[in-house]
Amino acid sequence: AHGLKCSSPSTRADTAHLQGPLASALGLTTWSTLPTQSKPSNIFLRGANRLDGLTLTKASGQNYTHGGSGGDPVKLALKDDEYWTQTTLCQGKRDDHTRIFYLHLTTSAGNELEAGTQTDDCQEFKAPEGWHVVGFYGRDGDEVDWLGFIELRIPVIHHHPNRTSDNKPASAQGGVSEIALIILSAKP
Repeated sequence: AHGLKCSSPSTRADTAHLQGPLASALGLTTWSTLPTQSKPSNIFLRGANRLDGLTLTKASGQNYTHGGSGGDPVKLALKDDEYWTQTTLCQGKRDDHTRIFYLHLTTSAGNELEAGTQTDDCQEFKAPEGWHVVGFYGRDGDEVDWLGFIELRIPVIHHHPNRTSDNKPASAQGGVSEIALIILSAKP
């Protein structure tokens, strides 16, 4: 029996909110990285004995950093058509509190990134077809205590007759249509 819980996606049109029992269960020092329309361009993890911190860099260059600065840093740069689609989290006890010890992610291109130390209490989550991780929320201090993920549908790319010289799509469908709040967290 795993202590990590995985919720069913909670979808909303155009916006995402942490409210009701979920928001109050997060405690006083919560944070969230809610998406706009951009996927991460870079993912940074820091860890050694536990998951110490994580950072998402959006295409705009804006960084979202949570957790501490300890541990060894690792980085994955996502290609334009590459998406974070799978996550494994492991938890364990430290100082009589449950913490996130390990995060392993896999992209749609099969690239992987990991930080921390695996435990016997792990859970894997794979985004449904056509969805990807764009943000996260949880509770932190010097390390990551609690972690959940925010997903969006992968945008549909519309090709225009007048493509750029390097054959890149001229535009992507705008607007956020659906967001899922995925809870992968330690037992309260």
